[in-house]
Amino acid sequence: MKSKSYGKDKISMLMIALFFAVTFVYSGKYPKDIVLYPKLICELGIGLSVLEVLKICLLERKEKAYEQIASVSVKDLIKVLIVFAGLVVYAVMIPFLGYVVSTILYMAAVSFWINRTQKKYTYLVIAVCMAIVLYVVFKIVLKIPLPAGILI
Repeated sequence: MKSKSYGKDKISMLMIALFFAVTFVYSGKYPKDIVLYPKLICELGIGLSVLEVLKICLLERKEKAYEQIASVSVKDLIKVLIVFAGLVVYAVMIPFLGYVVSTILYMAAVSFWINRTQKKYTYLVIAVCMAIVLYVVFKIVLKIPLPAGILI
Protein backbone atom coordinates (compact mmCIF):
# COMPACT_ATOMS: atom_id res chain seq x y z
CA MET A 1 0.00 0.00 0.00
CA LYS A 2 1.49 3.28 -1.10
CA SER A 3 1.44 6.05 1.49
CA LYS A 4 -0.09 9.40 0.54
CA SER A 5 2.01 12.47 1.15
CA TYR A 6 0.07 14.82 3.37
CA GLY A 7 2.75 17.53 3.40
CA LYS A 8 1.31 19.47 0.44
CA ASP A 9 -2.18 19.36 1.93
CA LYS A 10 -0.93 20.72 5.26
CA ILE A 11 1.10 23.47 3.59
CA SER A 12 -1.81 24.56 1.41
CA MET A 13 -4.16 24.72 4.40
CA LEU A 14 -1.61 26.70 6.39
CA MET A 15 -1.22 29.10 3.44
CA ILE A 16 -4.99 29.60 3.37
CA ALA A 17 -4.96 30.23 7.14
CA LEU A 18 -2.12 32.72 6.63
CA PHE A 19 -4.13 34.47 3.91
CA PHE A 20 -7.11 34.79 6.27
CA ALA A 21 -4.81 36.04 9.06
CA VAL A 22 -3.28 38.73 6.85
CA THR A 23 -6.73 39.73 5.62
CA PHE A 24 -7.92 39.88 9.22
CA VAL A 25 -5.09 42.25 10.14
CA TYR A 26 -5.75 44.51 7.14
CA SER A 27 -9.48 44.49 7.75
CA GLY A 28 -8.77 46.69 10.78
CA LYS A 29 -8.31 49.54 8.32
CA TYR A 30 -11.87 49.20 7.02
CA PRO A 31 -14.55 51.61 8.21
CA LYS A 32 -16.01 50.58 11.56
CA ASP A 33 -19.52 50.07 10.20
CA ILE A 34 -18.38 47.30 7.76
CA VAL A 35 -15.43 45.72 9.61
CA LEU A 36 -17.51 43.09 11.45
CA TYR A 37 -18.34 40.95 8.42
CA PRO A 38 -14.77 40.66 6.97
CA LYS A 39 -13.32 39.90 10.41
CA LEU A 40 -15.96 37.26 11.01
CA ILE A 41 -15.24 35.60 7.64
CA CYS A 42 -11.47 35.71 8.36
CA GLU A 43 -11.90 34.18 11.83
CA LEU A 44 -14.08 31.47 10.36
CA GLY A 45 -11.52 30.84 7.58
CA ILE A 46 -8.64 30.61 10.06
CA GLY A 47 -10.58 28.26 12.31
CA LEU A 48 -11.66 25.96 9.49
CA SER A 49 -8.14 25.91 8.01
CA VAL A 50 -6.64 24.93 11.35
CA LEU A 51 -9.31 22.23 11.78
CA GLU A 52 -8.47 20.90 8.32
CA VAL A 53 -4.76 20.75 9.20
CA LEU A 54 -5.64 18.81 12.36
CA LYS A 55 -7.82 16.45 10.33
CA ILE A 56 -4.97 15.88 7.86
CA CYS A 57 -2.57 15.17 10.74
CA LEU A 58 -5.01 12.64 12.23
CA LEU A 59 -5.46 10.94 8.85
CA GLU A 60 -1.70 10.77 8.43
CA ARG A 61 -1.24 9.28 11.90
CA LYS A 62 -4.03 6.79 11.30
CA GLU A 63 -2.48 5.68 8.01
CA LYS A 64 0.94 5.26 9.64
CA ALA A 65 -0.60 3.21 12.43
CA TYR A 66 -2.36 1.04 9.86
CA GLU A 67 0.91 0.54 7.97
CA GLN A 68 2.63 -0.50 11.20
CA ILE A 69 -0.13 -2.99 11.96
CA ALA A 70 -0.05 -4.31 8.43
CA SER A 71 3.72 -4.70 8.60
CA VAL A 72 3.60 -7.16 11.54
CA SER A 73 4.96 -10.46 10.33
CA VAL A 74 3.34 -13.81 10.94
CA LYS A 75 6.40 -14.85 12.96
CA ASP A 76 5.92 -11.88 15.31
CA LEU A 77 2.21 -12.61 15.63
CA ILE A 78 2.97 -16.22 16.56
CA LYS A 79 5.42 -14.99 19.21
CA VAL A 80 2.74 -12.75 20.72
CA LEU A 81 0.23 -15.60 20.75
CA ILE A 82 2.72 -17.95 22.42
CA VAL A 83 3.53 -15.35 25.09
CA PHE A 84 -0.21 -14.87 25.67
CA ALA A 85 -0.67 -18.65 25.96
CA GLY A 86 2.22 -18.68 28.44
CA LEU A 87 0.44 -15.97 30.39
CA VAL A 88 -2.64 -18.16 30.63
CA VAL A 89 -0.50 -21.09 31.84
CA TYR A 90 1.15 -18.73 34.34
CA ALA A 91 -2.26 -17.70 35.70
CA VAL A 92 -3.24 -21.34 36.08
CA MET A 93 0.07 -22.19 37.83
CA ILE A 94 -0.22 -19.46 40.48
CA PRO A 95 -2.73 -21.26 42.77
CA PHE A 96 -0.64 -24.46 42.68
CA LEU A 97 2.94 -23.21 42.79
CA GLY A 98 2.37 -19.82 44.40
CA TYR A 99 3.05 -16.33 43.10
CA VAL A 100 6.80 -16.25 43.58
CA VAL A 101 7.66 -19.59 41.97
CA SER A 102 5.19 -19.12 39.11
CA THR A 103 6.52 -15.63 38.42
CA ILE A 104 10.12 -16.80 38.37
CA LEU A 105 9.32 -19.67 35.99
CA TYR A 106 7.20 -17.51 33.67
CA MET A 107 9.60 -14.58 33.50
CA ALA A 108 12.64 -16.78 32.94
CA ALA A 109 10.91 -18.85 30.25
CA VAL A 110 9.47 -15.90 28.33
CA SER A 111 12.68 -13.87 28.56
CA PHE A 112 14.71 -16.80 27.29
CA TRP A 113 12.24 -17.60 24.52
CA ILE A 114 12.03 -14.02 23.22
CA ASN A 115 15.71 -13.11 23.48
CA ARG A 116 18.31 -15.89 23.45
CA THR A 117 21.37 -13.65 23.25
CA GLN A 118 22.27 -13.62 26.97
CA LYS A 119 23.81 -16.40 29.01
CA LYS A 120 21.17 -18.79 30.30
CA TYR A 121 21.72 -18.07 33.98
CA THR A 122 21.06 -14.33 33.49
CA TYR A 123 17.41 -15.02 32.64
CA LEU A 124 16.96 -16.89 35.90
CA VAL A 125 18.83 -14.24 37.94
CA ILE A 126 16.74 -11.41 36.46
CA ALA A 127 13.50 -13.38 36.99
CA VAL A 128 14.40 -14.07 40.65
CA CYS A 129 15.33 -10.42 41.25
CA MET A 130 12.10 -9.18 39.64
CA ALA A 131 10.02 -11.66 41.66
CA ILE A 132 11.72 -10.53 44.88
CA VAL A 133 11.19 -6.85 44.06
CA LEU A 134 7.52 -7.44 43.23
CA TYR A 135 7.09 -9.54 46.39
CA VAL A 136 8.62 -6.82 48.58
CA VAL A 137 6.58 -4.06 46.95
CA PHE A 138 3.23 -5.84 47.11
CA LYS A 139 3.51 -8.04 50.20
CA ILE A 140 5.64 -5.90 52.50
CA VAL A 141 5.27 -2.26 51.41
CA LEU A 142 1.69 -2.22 50.14
CA LYS A 143 0.56 -5.11 52.37
CA ILE A 144 -1.31 -6.78 49.52
CA PRO A 145 -1.53 -10.54 50.01
CA LEU A 146 -0.05 -12.63 47.22
CA PRO A 147 -1.27 -16.14 46.38
CA ALA A 148 0.61 -18.86 48.20
CA GLY A 149 0.94 -22.28 46.66
CA ILE A 150 2.40 -25.66 47.51
CA LEU A 151 6.01 -24.49 47.39
CA ILE A 152 5.82 -20.92 48.69
